[in-house]
Amino acid sequence: MNAQKIIDKIQMSYIHAKHSSYDDRKRIKKRIKLGLSILVDLIALLFFHQTNSDLININVTGYEKLEHENEQRSVLKDKEDMLENNNSDSSDSNDSSDSDNVFNDNNDNNKDIIKTNIIVCDISGAVKNPGVYELEEGSRLSNLVELAGGLNDDADIDRINRARVIYDGEKIYIGKIGESDVNTAIAYDGSSHKININRANSEELQTINGIGPSTAEKIIQYREEYGNFDNIEELMNVSGIGEKTFKKMKDYVTV
Repeated sequence: MNAQKIIDKIQMSYIHAKHSSYDDRKRIKKRIKLGLSILVDLIALLFFHQTNSDLININVTGYEKLEHENEQRSVLKDKEDMLENNNSDSSDSNDSSDSDNVFNDNNDNNKDIIKTNIIVCDISGAVKNPGVYELEEGSRLSNLVELAGGLNDDADIDRINRARVIYDGEKIYIGKIGESDVNTAIAYDGSSHKININRANSEELQTINGIGPSTAEKIIQYREEYGNFDNIEELMNVSGIGEKTFKKMKDYVTV
């Protein structure tokens, strides 16, 4: 009910009461009291409603403020965590770098401690400086020739394989052009002029009496399949080498 309407009705009842009888005035007074009571209740209700509205606004505002403060705290905490992580990553990177430096230093030290295996070979014949030389394991004949000052002009390069790997204890002879009956640059054993069948390649094996290209390849194939020969008699296990062939070559081979 509208408060203004109630007030209007009270005023009308009051005016009407002036011109009414005693009983009517009594009845009108009751109506006025009832209207005033309703008006008071209505005013109280409006006041209560307004108070609650203010409280709600206060609570909402306070909640929004609290939420905003929490968001700011969260943002600050995220920044602090990010900064801490960056510092941690930087520290880890420095530690890793220090660790890598230590590792590299250790590797450098190990390189100084671990030395490459050395082989010793003897070269003579058509080279400028015949002699005994030290080389790294896995070196080739060309490396040894270079140490010996290079080949002479009369060296028979068609009878040598400068690309072959040389081994410790080898005696290598470089023949001259026109020189006959000389096995040049072959895999001699260190203590004799016998050919080492565990080291010789196909070309070198063919310099042995009784061995041609086919048999030389069979010897290499046997060596690759079963490993190095334990003794020269094992050559008879190679297809194509019988007792007669073995007797022809046994004085020229070794293991």
